[in-house]
Amino acid sequence: MKNILPFFLLAALHLSSGEAQASDSNKIVPTERTSVLTTQKAAGGTYVGTIPCADCKGIKMELTLADNKAGKGKTYVLKQTYLGKPAGKNALQSTGKWFAATGNSQNPKAVIYQLIPDKAYEPLYFERLNDKTIEMLDQDQNKIAAKGNYKLQKQP
Repeated sequence: MKNILPFFLLAALHLSSGEAQASDSNKIVPTERTSVLTTQKAAGGTYVGTIPCADCKGIKMELTLADNKAGKGKTYVLKQTYLGKPAGKNALQSTGKWFAATGNSQNPKAVIYQLIPDKAYEPLYFERLNDKTIEMLDQDQNKIAAKGNYKLQKQP
């Protein structure tokens, strides 16, 4: 249970209020501000970075976006390591589906990656800044107001 607590703390700070939800059949429903991109250039790959943490030295995030060809759609794996926490109590992993949508309240042309977890976690949102950088967004799909680096870099 303690291993899950940091994830829920992160969720409370940064994750969606439920504007884009997966239904029971895992269908994605974009928000009123976004539309699903069907021609989005492949964004697959692994993105890595360390974001701020309220009660640790930082959260190392490794996000792998995959565009599976076997009819499973786009899936992701998110590994989080809480730096400065005891081994065995510092790592979390979530999986699910992802899709690209366009637009948020700050930028109607922004490309937003929306991650819908397989389990009962809240969705996550990242804005594509360029071919090599994505930035974590808040629960309203906007830039996080708190100071700190929320960017992840695509690995070669």
